[in-house]
Amino acid sequence: MHRKTKLQKKSDIVERLSLVNRLPDEAERSLLLDEVANATALLDSIKSKSRSRQEDRILVQAYADKCRSLLSPFRGLLGLPLELLHEIFLHCLPEEDRFLIPWPDRAPVALLAVCKYWRDAALSNTELWSSVHIHYLSPHRREAWLARAQTRPLALSYDSTRTDERGEQMTRSIRFLISVAHRCSVLHLSLPPDSFPQVNRMELPDLPLLTELEVRDCHLARASETFTRDQGTVSLPNLRSFKCTWLYPEQYEDLSLPWSRLTNLDVQVCSPACLTRLLNFIDECQELRRLLLRLTPNSQTFHWIAPVTSICLTNLTELGLYSWSSEFNIRTHNQLRKIFSDLVRHLNLPRLEALSIGNSATGWPDWRSLIVRSNCSLQKLSIAGMDEMAPMLEHFMPLLAICPGLQALQIVHDHQHFSLEAVKLFDCLINRASSDDPTLTLPELQVLRVLVRFEHEDGYDMFKDHVKSLLHSGSQGRSAQPIFFAEIGLESWWQAGSGRKTWTWTRRNLIEHIEEKTI
Repeated sequence: MHRKTKLQKKSDIVERLSLVNRLPDEAERSLLLDEVANATALLDSIKSKSRSRQEDRILVQAYADKCRSLLSPFRGLLGLPLELLHEIFLHCLPEEDRFLIPWPDRAPVALLAVCKYWRDAALSNTELWSSVHIHYLSPHRREAWLARAQTRPLALSYDSTRTDERGEQMTRSIRFLISVAHRCSVLHLSLPPDSFPQVNRMELPDLPLLTELEVRDCHLARASETFTRDQGTVSLPNLRSFKCTWLYPEQYEDLSLPWSRLTNLDVQVCSPACLTRLLNFIDECQELRRLLLRLTPNSQTFHWIAPVTSICLTNLTELGLYSWSSEFNIRTHNQLRKIFSDLVRHLNLPRLEALSIGNSATGWPDWRSLIVRSNCSLQKLSIAGMDEMAPMLEHFMPLLAICPGLQALQIVHDHQHFSLEAVKLFDCLINRASSDDPTLTLPELQVLRVLVRFEHEDGYDMFKDHVKSLLHSGSQGRSAQPIFFAEIGLESWWQAGSGRKTWTWTRRNLIEHIEEKTI
């Protein structure tokens, strides 16, 4: 039995507060501060006494520490039920990161350094450790991290561009990923081309828990290198989301993908032959909700076979089509345009709500025909014209005319020339109605973002003056309810001697702001 000091005999404030889980009130706080002062004074006197008083010194030190702990603002958390503390810890994780980065100043690693109680609580919360960027962990730390997740399904990412691993080190990392892949519900991989033969020499397991798979390549792989195993196919029965770089038609032959149950498909297609192969599968994807296709041909050879039957995706709500070529020329542009034109003319999407168009994917008449044919109610539209052959903004008006339910619109155009027809488009967007065509209205439009770059400074200046005139003309009266958020940015391309000029107008909840500068 510990003997009490005279401080403990005089006051029971510490004992009383130790029995409740709350912070002290002002009166109790004052008493505790007095107790700390008394204990400190007694410690000072004890220091000068003989070693026989060492026991008293330890008791008084413990008493002072206990008083200080009762004053700590974290005291209320120490007595919380473990389940509630687990939930609090989950809210400490960075919201912007899909996969955790195991840095010492970030949760969950930072939680381990607070106190023993928090460390034990964090280590017992398996959900905290079920997601991680594997490439940030050294080999010996990987197993320790995933062991804390116990039997919980894992979400793992491995990006070879963010690691110095090469050769045998890379092989060990791939072998480790394969050994834990059967535990994954989400798996994102970015592997260099020389890793594919190593994968082929290993037996890939079936992945029954996997619902989301992303496979990206840092460079173009050779046609003989496939992400497969030699013994049959890799079964992915519960896969719902698949994102990949499709380098050659047979690349994913040995992945048994449940095409009929996929809900999200995002593919960078590196040749028209791959797109032809992919379309054979897309027709089976009747549960598909989101489809993104990026055609980035890696050669000048185009072997394209257009669809012969209509592709009807009755559940698709979001479609994105983008094209880009590193060797841009008129021939490549026309070939890409024909491919997407053939594709769009064969699509039927009755539930389409969001459409994203990148570069000169195809002409506006094809998109207009798609919307009319599908009889869909488009709510979101995003357009990016980044190459010199992209249609000018004024050609966009006929598409708007059949989208009265549009709620959000984003336009980025890199090679615009000044024209009065483009000014009329801006007039329609700013006021949600056309001054020339009373039938063209956008009554539901709430979010507008436009960024236009002009090749010549005089075109930039003329367009800026016309838009400023529209904003101050009072014509906004055509719209009974102004757009909630609108942002219009104009830029001139950089020119020697004059730099690059930018002009930005923003409106949020009727509050307008204009900024102009030269970079």
